[in-house]
Amino acid sequence: MKARWYALAFILCCFFLWYQSLPYVPEAAIYPRTLMVIIVALSVFLFISDLRRPKDVSWKWVPLITFAVCLGYFFLLYLVGFGIATAIFLPTLMYIQGVRKWLTIALCTLGVELFIYFVFVIELHVPLPKGIWGI
Repeated sequence: MKARWYALAFILCCFFLWYQSLPYVPEAAIYPRTLMVIIVALSVFLFISDLRRPKDVSWKWVPLITFAVCLGYFFLLYLVGFGIATAIFLPTLMYIQGVRKWLTIALCTLGVELFIYFVFVIELHVPLPKGIWGI
């Protein structure tokens, strides 16, 4: 039920921000408006998926556990670097969020790691965190 309100709030914020971007130079407005369209589309998806979710599902502890896993990821980045920390973080987070197919988890983790490596290291020449252990 809460997700519907969040989705509506995001949609209203995007409409307000779109109105605020009307005086922008057209070239300068492309990026923020593109982001707003993406956010509205995702919010509509969230709204619809919340309507279809069974009412008896209890997600009481999921946000707290997700926050704890994100904190763990932050510390793992510091210790072991991006590659290993992300390989631990993504499957853990996906499992907490309800994904149970190990092939899906493995392919998503591998795809995200390769995509980020390609974009940042190969294309943008931005080094990823190596951690204090240098891995």
